[in-house]
Amino acid sequence: MCILVVAIGCHPALPLIIAHNRDENRDRPSGDDQLEDTTGIVCGRDLQAGGMVIGVHSTSGHFAALTNCRTHLRRVSDPSSAVSRGRLVEYLATHEREAALQFLETNRERLEGFHVVFGNIFRKSPHLEYAWAAPDDDGNWFNGRSRIVPNKVSVICNENPALDAVAWPKSEWLKDQVSRFIHGLPENPSVEAVRLGISSIMDRYDVPGICPPECLPTCFPREKEVLLHTGPFTPWREQFPEFGTVSQRIIVSHALTKELSYFYRSTNVQTGLSSMESPPKKSPWQHLLLGWPRNLPPQPSLLGKRIPGNASPSEVDEHRPGKRAHASIV
Repeated sequence: MCILVVAIGCHPALPLIIAHNRDENRDRPSGDDQLEDTTGIVCGRDLQAGGMVIGVHSTSGHFAALTNCRTHLRRVSDPSSAVSRGRLVEYLATHEREAALQFLETNRERLEGFHVVFGNIFRKSPHLEYAWAAPDDDGNWFNGRSRIVPNKVSVICNENPALDAVAWPKSEWLKDQVSRFIHGLPENPSVEAVRLGISSIMDRYDVPGICPPECLPTCFPREKEVLLHTGPFTPWREQFPEFGTVSQRIIVSHALTKELSYFYRSTNVQTGLSSMESPPKKSPWQHLLLGWPRNLPPQPSLLGKRIPGNASPSEVDEHRPGKRAHASIV
Protein backbone atom coordinates (compact mmCIF):
# COMPACT_ATOMS: atom_id res chain seq x y z
CA MET A 1 0.00 0.00 0.00
CA CYS A 2 1.74 3.17 -1.13
CA ILE A 3 1.65 6.10 1.28
CA LEU A 4 2.40 9.76 0.53
CA VAL A 5 3.23 12.67 2.85
CA VAL A 6 3.01 16.29 1.66
CA ALA A 7 3.99 19.24 3.85
CA ILE A 8 3.63 22.68 2.22
CA GLY A 9 4.80 25.76 4.12
CA CYS A 10 5.30 23.92 7.40
CA HIS A 11 8.81 25.31 7.95
CA PRO A 12 10.05 28.80 6.95
CA ALA A 13 13.22 27.47 5.29
CA LEU A 14 11.59 24.44 3.65
CA PRO A 15 8.55 25.31 1.56
CA LEU A 16 7.97 21.66 0.66
CA ILE A 17 8.71 18.24 2.14
CA ILE A 18 7.41 15.10 0.43
CA ALA A 19 7.87 11.46 1.39
CA HIS A 20 6.60 8.43 -0.51
CA ASN A 21 6.77 4.69 0.20
CA ARG A 22 5.91 2.49 -2.75
CA ASP A 23 4.32 -0.85 -1.88
CA GLU A 24 4.15 -3.39 -4.68
CA ASN A 25 4.57 -7.03 -5.59
CA ARG A 26 8.22 -7.75 -4.94
CA ASP A 27 8.73 -9.47 -8.29
CA ARG A 28 7.47 -6.48 -10.30
CA PRO A 29 10.43 -5.00 -12.20
CA SER A 30 11.34 -1.31 -11.90
CA GLY A 31 14.27 0.87 -12.84
CA ASP A 32 16.44 3.06 -10.65
CA ASP A 33 15.44 6.69 -10.25
CA GLN A 34 17.29 8.94 -12.66
CA LEU A 35 16.98 12.06 -14.78
CA GLU A 36 15.52 10.89 -18.10
CA ASP A 37 17.00 12.56 -21.18
CA THR A 38 13.85 11.97 -23.24
CA THR A 39 11.28 13.39 -20.80
CA GLY A 40 13.30 15.62 -18.46
CA ILE A 41 11.63 13.85 -15.52
CA VAL A 42 13.41 12.55 -12.45
CA CYS A 43 11.69 9.26 -11.71
CA GLY A 44 11.98 5.52 -11.41
CA ARG A 45 10.26 3.72 -14.28
CA ASP A 46 7.94 0.81 -13.71
CA LEU A 47 9.30 -1.70 -16.22
CA GLN A 48 6.07 -3.66 -16.44
CA ALA A 49 3.52 -0.96 -17.37
CA GLY A 50 5.98 1.79 -18.33
CA GLY A 51 4.75 4.46 -15.94
CA MET A 52 5.95 5.89 -12.62
CA VAL A 53 4.56 6.46 -9.14
CA ILE A 54 6.32 9.79 -8.58
CA GLY A 55 8.08 12.23 -10.86
CA VAL A 56 9.36 15.81 -10.97
CA HIS A 57 10.24 17.66 -14.16
CA SER A 58 13.79 18.92 -13.84
CA THR A 59 13.27 22.30 -15.52
CA SER A 60 9.59 23.22 -15.12
CA GLY A 61 9.12 21.90 -11.60
CA HIS A 62 5.91 20.08 -12.49
CA PHE A 63 5.37 17.26 -10.03
CA ALA A 64 3.03 14.31 -9.60
CA ALA A 65 2.79 11.40 -7.18
CA LEU A 66 0.37 8.48 -7.13
CA THR A 67 -1.18 6.04 -4.74
CA ASN A 68 -3.80 3.54 -5.85
CA CYS A 69 -7.27 3.29 -4.36
CA ARG A 70 -7.47 -0.23 -2.97
CA THR A 71 -10.70 -1.74 -4.22
CA HIS A 72 -11.60 -5.04 -5.86
CA LEU A 73 -13.98 -3.21 -8.24
CA ARG A 74 -12.80 -2.32 -11.73
CA ARG A 75 -13.87 0.66 -13.78
CA VAL A 76 -12.45 -0.31 -17.16
CA SER A 77 -14.17 -3.33 -18.71
CA ASP A 78 -11.78 -3.54 -21.66
CA PRO A 79 -8.15 -3.66 -20.40
CA SER A 80 -6.86 -2.69 -23.83
CA SER A 81 -8.52 0.73 -23.49
CA ALA A 82 -7.21 1.44 -19.97
CA VAL A 83 -4.78 4.27 -19.25
CA SER A 84 -1.99 3.21 -16.91
CA ARG A 85 -2.10 5.17 -13.69
CA GLY A 86 1.67 5.46 -13.88
CA ARG A 87 1.29 7.13 -17.28
CA LEU A 88 -1.06 9.61 -15.60
CA VAL A 89 1.82 10.66 -13.37
CA GLU A 90 4.06 11.14 -16.41
CA TYR A 91 1.50 13.33 -18.16
CA LEU A 92 0.87 15.50 -15.11
CA ALA A 93 4.62 15.99 -14.61
CA THR A 94 5.13 17.20 -18.18
CA HIS A 95 2.15 19.52 -18.72
CA GLU A 96 0.76 22.79 -17.42
CA ARG A 97 -2.19 22.81 -15.03
CA GLU A 98 -4.97 23.32 -17.58
CA ALA A 99 -3.74 20.52 -19.81
CA ALA A 100 -3.36 18.28 -16.77
CA LEU A 101 -6.94 18.94 -15.66
CA GLN A 102 -8.20 18.29 -19.20
CA PHE A 103 -6.33 14.99 -19.30
CA LEU A 104 -7.94 13.91 -16.02
CA GLU A 105 -11.39 14.84 -17.29
CA THR A 106 -10.99 13.20 -20.70
CA ASN A 107 -9.59 9.93 -19.35
CA ARG A 108 -11.51 9.47 -16.13
CA GLU A 109 -13.44 6.48 -17.52
CA ARG A 110 -10.19 4.81 -18.59
CA LEU A 111 -8.43 5.00 -15.22
CA GLU A 112 -8.82 2.58 -12.34
CA GLY A 113 -9.14 3.91 -8.79
CA PHE A 114 -6.38 6.34 -7.81
CA HIS A 115 -5.17 9.23 -5.70
CA VAL A 116 -2.81 11.70 -7.37
CA VAL A 117 -1.13 14.90 -6.15
CA PHE A 118 0.20 17.26 -8.80
CA GLY A 119 1.34 20.83 -9.37
CA ASN A 120 4.47 22.98 -9.40
CA ILE A 121 7.08 22.71 -6.66
CA PHE A 122 9.93 24.97 -7.88
CA ARG A 123 8.81 27.96 -5.86
CA LYS A 124 8.62 29.35 -2.35
CA SER A 125 4.86 28.82 -2.30
CA PRO A 126 4.28 25.46 -4.01
CA HIS A 127 0.80 24.87 -5.41
CA LEU A 128 -0.38 21.28 -5.38
CA GLU A 129 -3.76 19.77 -6.11
CA TYR A 130 -5.25 16.43 -5.18
CA ALA A 131 -7.52 14.36 -7.41
CA TRP A 132 -9.06 10.94 -6.87
CA ALA A 133 -11.40 8.39 -8.39
CA ALA A 134 -13.07 5.60 -6.40
CA PRO A 135 -16.21 3.41 -6.36
CA ASP A 136 -18.84 2.81 -3.71
CA ASP A 137 -19.99 -0.68 -2.78
CA ASP A 138 -22.58 -0.65 -5.57
CA GLY A 139 -20.01 0.04 -8.28
CA ASN A 140 -20.89 3.71 -8.74
CA TRP A 141 -17.75 5.69 -9.47
CA PHE A 142 -17.01 9.11 -7.99
CA ASN A 143 -14.32 11.68 -8.73
CA GLY A 144 -13.00 14.49 -6.57
CA ARG A 145 -10.44 17.28 -6.67
CA SER A 146 -9.21 19.81 -4.13
CA ARG A 147 -6.15 21.86 -3.25
CA ILE A 148 -3.50 20.53 -0.88
CA VAL A 149 -3.85 22.89 2.07
CA PRO A 150 -0.63 24.74 2.99
CA ASN A 151 0.78 25.09 6.50
CA LYS A 152 -0.18 21.55 7.45
CA VAL A 153 0.91 17.99 6.83
CA SER A 154 -1.26 15.90 4.50
CA VAL A 155 -1.10 12.11 4.24
CA ILE A 156 -2.64 10.12 1.40
CA CYS A 157 -2.65 6.34 1.44
CA ASN A 158 -4.95 3.91 -0.35
CA GLU A 159 -8.21 4.75 1.39
CA ASN A 160 -11.40 4.76 -0.65
CA PRO A 161 -12.79 8.32 -0.48
CA ALA A 162 -16.17 7.08 -1.69
CA LEU A 163 -16.48 4.88 1.41
CA ASP A 164 -14.08 5.94 4.16
CA ALA A 165 -15.28 8.85 6.25
CA VAL A 166 -12.00 9.03 8.20
CA ALA A 167 -8.36 8.41 7.41
CA TRP A 168 -6.81 5.07 8.26
CA PRO A 169 -5.14 4.91 11.70
CA LYS A 170 -1.66 4.52 10.21
CA SER A 171 -2.23 7.66 8.12
CA GLU A 172 -3.26 9.62 11.20
CA TRP A 173 -0.20 8.35 13.09
CA LEU A 174 2.09 9.33 10.22
CA LYS A 175 0.59 12.81 9.98
CA ASP A 176 1.14 13.37 13.70
CA GLN A 177 4.73 12.08 13.65
CA VAL A 178 5.80 14.17 10.65
CA SER A 179 4.09 17.26 12.05
CA ARG A 180 5.95 16.86 15.35
CA PHE A 181 9.24 16.32 13.57
CA ILE A 182 8.93 19.41 11.38
CA HIS A 183 7.79 21.52 14.33
CA GLY A 184 10.93 20.51 16.23
CA LEU A 185 13.38 21.41 13.46
CA PRO A 186 15.78 24.33 14.03
CA GLU A 187 15.61 27.53 12.02
CA ASN A 188 18.28 26.37 9.57
CA PRO A 189 17.98 22.59 9.32
CA SER A 190 20.37 20.69 7.09
CA VAL A 191 18.73 18.72 4.33
CA GLU A 192 20.47 15.62 5.61
CA ALA A 193 18.93 16.06 9.04
CA VAL A 194 15.52 16.32 7.39
CA ARG A 195 16.12 13.16 5.37
CA LEU A 196 17.31 11.23 8.39
CA GLY A 197 14.32 12.28 10.47
CA ILE A 198 11.70 11.67 7.81
CA SER A 199 13.19 8.33 6.76
CA SER A 200 13.22 7.10 10.36
CA ILE A 201 9.47 7.77 10.49
CA MET A 202 8.74 6.27 7.06
CA ASP A 203 10.63 3.10 8.09
CA ARG A 204 8.34 2.30 11.01
CA TYR A 205 6.16 -0.80 11.24
CA ASP A 206 4.59 -2.85 14.03
CA VAL A 207 3.96 0.46 15.81
CA PRO A 208 2.16 -0.02 19.14
CA GLY A 209 -1.30 1.52 19.11
CA ILE A 210 -1.84 1.50 15.34
CA CYS A 211 -4.90 -0.62 14.62
CA PRO A 212 -6.34 -1.78 11.29
CA PRO A 213 -9.27 0.28 9.98
CA GLU A 214 -12.75 -0.95 10.78
CA CYS A 215 -13.40 -1.67 7.12
CA LEU A 216 -10.44 -3.51 5.62
CA PRO A 217 -9.92 -3.77 1.86
CA THR A 218 -10.46 -7.24 0.46
CA CYS A 219 -7.66 -7.39 -2.11
CA PHE A 220 -5.79 -9.89 0.12
CA PRO A 221 -7.08 -12.34 2.74
CA ARG A 222 -7.86 -10.63 6.03
CA GLU A 223 -4.82 -12.03 7.82
CA LYS A 224 -2.59 -10.41 5.20
CA GLU A 225 -4.55 -7.15 4.99
CA VAL A 226 -4.01 -6.65 8.73
CA LEU A 227 -0.23 -6.81 8.20
CA LEU A 228 -0.44 -3.80 5.85
CA HIS A 229 -1.69 -1.57 8.67
CA THR A 230 1.05 -1.61 11.30
CA GLY A 231 2.86 1.53 10.12
CA PRO A 232 3.96 3.36 6.95
CA PHE A 233 6.49 0.65 6.02
CA THR A 234 5.45 -2.84 4.93
CA PRO A 235 8.35 -5.24 5.66
CA TRP A 236 9.06 -8.67 4.26
CA ARG A 237 7.31 -11.26 6.38
CA GLU A 238 7.58 -15.01 6.14
CA GLN A 239 3.78 -15.31 6.04
CA PHE A 240 3.51 -12.52 3.42
CA PRO A 241 6.73 -12.48 1.36
CA GLU A 242 5.32 -11.51 -2.02
CA PHE A 243 4.26 -7.91 -1.27
CA GLY A 244 5.67 -4.92 0.59
CA THR A 245 7.54 -1.63 0.47
CA VAL A 246 9.91 -1.81 -2.51
CA SER A 247 11.21 1.78 -2.70
CA GLN A 248 11.23 5.10 -0.85
CA ARG A 249 11.58 8.75 -1.87
CA ILE A 250 12.02 11.95 0.10
CA ILE A 251 11.92 15.39 -1.53
CA VAL A 252 13.01 18.55 0.27
CA SER A 253 12.78 22.03 -1.27
CA HIS A 254 15.09 24.81 -0.08
CA ALA A 255 13.71 28.35 -0.06
CA LEU A 256 17.05 30.11 0.25
CA THR A 257 19.30 28.01 -1.96
CA LYS A 258 16.46 27.55 -4.47
CA GLU A 259 17.29 23.87 -4.84
CA LEU A 260 15.33 20.67 -4.59
CA SER A 261 16.87 17.58 -3.00
CA TYR A 262 15.46 14.31 -4.36
CA PHE A 263 16.43 11.30 -2.24
CA TYR A 264 15.57 7.76 -3.21
CA ARG A 265 16.47 4.16 -2.41
CA SER A 266 15.34 0.64 -3.14
CA THR A 267 14.11 -1.43 -0.23
CA ASN A 268 13.84 -4.53 -2.41
CA VAL A 269 17.45 -5.49 -3.20
CA GLN A 270 17.57 -9.23 -3.70
CA THR A 271 20.40 -11.17 -2.06
CA GLY A 272 20.69 -14.06 -4.50
CA LEU A 273 17.69 -15.96 -3.28
CA SER A 274 14.20 -15.09 -4.50
CA SER A 275 12.14 -12.53 -2.60
CA MET A 276 9.91 -15.38 -1.48
CA GLU A 277 12.77 -17.08 0.37
CA SER A 278 14.60 -14.32 2.25
CA PRO A 279 14.17 -10.67 3.24
CA PRO A 280 15.47 -8.16 0.68
CA LYS A 281 18.04 -5.54 1.66
CA LYS A 282 17.89 -1.74 1.44
CA SER A 283 20.20 0.11 -0.92
CA PRO A 284 22.08 3.26 0.17
CA TRP A 285 20.16 6.50 -0.22
CA GLN A 286 20.89 8.34 -3.48
CA HIS A 287 20.66 12.12 -3.78
CA LEU A 288 19.81 14.14 -6.88
CA LEU A 289 20.04 17.92 -6.55
CA LEU A 290 17.89 20.08 -8.86
CA GLY A 291 18.04 23.85 -9.16
CA TRP A 292 14.91 25.97 -9.46
CA PRO A 293 14.61 27.83 -12.77
CA ARG A 294 16.83 30.90 -12.84
CA ASN A 295 14.18 33.15 -14.36
CA LEU A 296 11.88 33.09 -11.33
CA PRO A 297 11.06 36.63 -10.11
CA PRO A 298 13.10 37.69 -7.06
CA GLN A 299 11.44 37.16 -3.71
CA PRO A 300 12.43 38.44 -0.27
CA SER A 301 14.46 36.18 1.96
CA LEU A 302 12.53 34.12 4.47
CA LEU A 303 15.40 33.98 6.98
CA GLY A 304 18.26 36.21 7.92
CA LYS A 305 20.88 33.78 6.66
CA ARG A 306 21.25 30.99 4.16
CA ILE A 307 20.72 27.37 4.90
CA PRO A 308 24.22 25.99 5.59
CA GLY A 309 25.83 23.65 3.13
CA ASN A 310 24.85 20.03 3.50
CA ALA A 311 27.60 17.45 3.38
CA SER A 312 26.42 14.02 2.37
CA PRO A 313 27.55 11.22 4.72
CA SER A 314 28.92 7.98 3.37
CA GLU A 315 25.53 6.27 3.23
CA VAL A 316 24.25 8.82 0.69
CA ASP A 317 25.54 9.02 -2.87
CA GLU A 318 24.93 12.45 -4.38
CA HIS A 319 24.36 13.13 -8.07
CA ARG A 320 23.89 16.56 -9.61
CA PRO A 321 22.42 16.37 -13.14
CA GLY A 322 23.76 18.68 -15.82
CA LYS A 323 22.43 21.88 -17.31
CA ARG A 324 18.87 20.62 -17.67
CA ALA A 325 18.65 20.69 -13.87
CA HIS A 326 20.66 23.93 -13.51
CA ALA A 327 23.30 22.22 -11.41
CA SER A 328 26.88 21.23 -12.10
CA ILE A 329 28.41 17.78 -11.86
CA VAL A 330 30.25 17.24 -8.55
